[in-house]
Amino acid sequence: MTPPAKAPRPEPGDNAPAERISIMPEQDGPLAAALRVRDKTVVEYDARWGTDVLQTLVSPATAALFASVRERLDEAIKAANKAIDDANKATDAAKKAISLQAHAAALDIAINTMAVEMRGLAKMEKDALAAGRKPLDPGRAWAFKLADGMQAVLVQTDEDARAARRSQRFTGWVIYSVSEMAHILSERSLTGIIDAKKAFPDATVIAVKTPPDWKQGDEVSF
Repeated sequence: MTPPAKAPRPEPGDNAPAERISIMPEQDGPLAAALRVRDKTVVEYDARWGTDVLQTLVSPATAALFASVRERLDEAIKAANKAIDDANKATDAAKKAISLQAHAAALDIAINTMAVEMRGLAKMEKDALAAGRKPLDPGRAWAFKLADGMQAVLVQTDEDARAARRSQRFTGWVIYSVSEMAHILSERSLTGIIDAKKAFPDATVIAVKTPPDWKQGDEVSF
């Protein structure tokens, strides 16, 4: 008995089944690589001046222009991520190709906007210095933001902390000295974090959750 003939391979086109192209996850792609470099630079500025503080030390026009640059960057990142998601979901080769083209265009916009953002940060720092503003002492003070958005600064000594509390510059900031941080980290409820850092020195703490009070019983949701 003659076996049935195999169906011919479909010609490329809208009716052809799409080949499952393996698309690099965005967290490993070119956008993520560019963002890592960008974020490192932003962190360096924030450490010198405080998180998003430079924008408050320049003219309103410059601050507004910089804010618009960051809005464009956010939109480009969203567009690039959506295009990758659309390409991964597409079952049609033509639609997948369109999504990849959209991703490439959004990626170009994002990278170019990052370059504009870096120039904007450099200009704002130059303007702030020209106006007599001074960055934080890199050997005695380090700025950071708390999870609720509150601006904070870690200073080297208790004397530095007292001086910072008297300074108008730190009005509304949360101020910690290194010795205060030592007391906080010695708190018994945080020993699990300390043990984890000892066991996994390369790990990064991104959130701390309060453990349940087992004497009261675990919370049950229905």
